Amino acid sequence: MALHADVGWSVLAGLAGLVAALVLLERIRTPAALRRYPAYPPGAGLSSLPHLLLDLWHPQGVSAGLVDAHARLRSSVLRTGPKRLHLSTASAQVLKDIGSLDKAPAYAAFDLGSATVFSSRSRADHGARASVVASLFTKTAVRDKADVVSDAVHATLDVLDKKVGSGTAQVNLLALFRAFAIDVAATLYCGKTYGATHALRHGDFMSTDIGLIHDHFNEAVPLGLWSPAYGPKLRTAHEKLTTAWRKVSPAKSKAVHEQDKLTAALAHYEAFVDGAVSSPDAAYPAAMARAPAYAQLDATEQRAAISVECYDLLFAASESLAATLAVGLLRLHTAEASSSLERVRSALQAQGSGEEQLLQATVNECLRVTSPVPRALDRIVGAKGLRLDDGTFLPAGTVIGIGQQALHQPDTPFSLSKWLDEDGAPASIAFGLPGAPSRACLARALAEEELRQMLAAFLRRFEVVQPVLPRGRDMFNVGFPRGLVAAQVSRRRA
Repeated sequence: MALHADVGWSVLAGLAGLVAALVLLERIRTPAALRRYPAYPPGAGLSSLPHLLLDLWHPQGVSAGLVDAHARLRSSVLRTGPKRLHLSTASAQVLKDIGSLDKAPAYAAFDLGSATVFSSRSRADHGARASVVASLFTKTAVRDKADVVSDAVHATLDVLDKKVGSGTAQVNLLALFRAFAIDVAATLYCGKTYGATHALRHGDFMSTDIGLIHDHFNEAVPLGLWSPAYGPKLRTAHEKLTTAWRKVSPAKSKAVHEQDKLTAALAHYEAFVDGAVSSPDAAYPAAMARAPAYAQLDATEQRAAISVECYDLLFAASESLAATLAVGLLRLHTAEASSSLERVRSALQAQGSGEEQLLQATVNECLRVTSPVPRALDRIVGAKGLRLDDGTFLPAGTVIGIGQQALHQPDTPFSLSKWLDEDGAPASIAFGLPGAPSRACLARALAEEELRQMLAAFLRRFEVVQPVLPRGRDMFNVGFPRGLVAAQVSRRRA
């Protein structure tokens, strides 16, 4: 009996010691791996190590996870590996140079359980994925995009109208606008709605689950089932790829290289959607065949895989659009923005020549105060490289990770004046960094059409009562309390 008691006490003591050690380790603010980052943001603990180790592994690039993990910190910081540049102190020339760089698409292809490390690739490699996805908005065989957006706007707000009735209703705006954006994307890609808005009719308006995107396949697989040639193979393709990558030891340096090669192969696949997109490099089909995981897929499964890549981008864009609408409308209904709100509503009611200019200014301001998905802001250094103010030279192919707070300052007042000249005409102000090109923005015209139509329709029919602004967020909206952007909504009084 005494022996059993001693063993029991030893086990308990060991567990207590383990717990104490874990608590102590988690309280360590500057692990050894962080020494490469002498000015690293405060609060970095062991949870940062996976991203840091990946970043240390490939000094040429910056892991997207490292940037996203600390996007919630409110420092205006641009991160370039071991270097940090405060945009508020950067010279105008450096800001202009950064703004003129191409955007670097997030290379994530499949959710294979390992973070993607940005490496040195050519601009053609980075741009290939963008060209694939952009094609779906030019090759789609559906009616005019503006009509698709209009139908989705009315369907979404009709559901909201029934919920509000003659009083007010507590609504999760993030879920409402996510459903709207997802149905638009699904209709444009598949020719039919996904049904997210319909689910709102029978669901809880405060739900955080409607259209919630946790990974690349959560919403992509159901959508893929509507693609007759590719859908039945989607699940098989996912299983094969995931199984193959699990066999690759993360400790081997070639693991990331192989994943990069697979991603590049997917982006360049010339048989995508019945040949709608031709490969920019005829050698890539052969490169795909040499990729271990991709080689296990038959031709139909390969097409299914690239379809999922497009779904991923569509829904990532939908998530960003929903947050822009939700938070932008809350900001527009605050006391500080009352003059802007009345100005826009008066223009909408009068339906005069200034309506479009004011509506576009509202769209621009919503984008300014609500950060898009941070990965969409990453930039890739061009062939000539980039020299920072302190003399640091960034070689070609380096990806600059820009956190969400680096460009957007939610605490500044919501105002339309910066987007309009004194006579009410649109001001010549570029969105984002000075000189930022729009050529690399995937489906930007579609996103702005969704913003314009939804903002105009919502402001005509509804108003937000006593808005409470949410805290900041990261790229998957984890920063929103309980996944909510809650608001009291009522019909607009005549």
